[in-house]
Amino acid sequence: MSCAHVDRYKEEKGTYTFRLIHAFFVACIAEGSLKRKAHCICYECKILTRRIHACLFCVYFGCYYRSHIHKHAEEKQHHLAMDTNIGTVYCFICKDYMYDSDFEAISKK
Repeated sequence: MSCAHVDRYKEEKGTYTFRLIHAFFVACIAEGSLKRKAHCICYECKILTRRIHACLFCVYFGCYYRSHIHKHAEEKQHHLAMDTNIGTVYCFICKDYMYDSDFEAISKK
């Protein structure tokens, strides 16, 4: 299920950022992406953790469990982030992961 926030994001920004983050940090199909993903740490606590989320609005990576990505979303009003482990998009307004057909199609390529 998708939400109005994901739909609005796609209308305004398209799917390029999702595609880029997915290629480099989820599917690791871009050159050098495995090394890049292995060094992807939370910008706040500088720790490599399994639940890193990438903001879809800017270049920010934050951990989910320590809520650094939540803090970023609230402070910057950047309400969508991708889980770099599985590629799903979390909406901080709806407080749930959203499964969008356009994003799913990109993930399956």
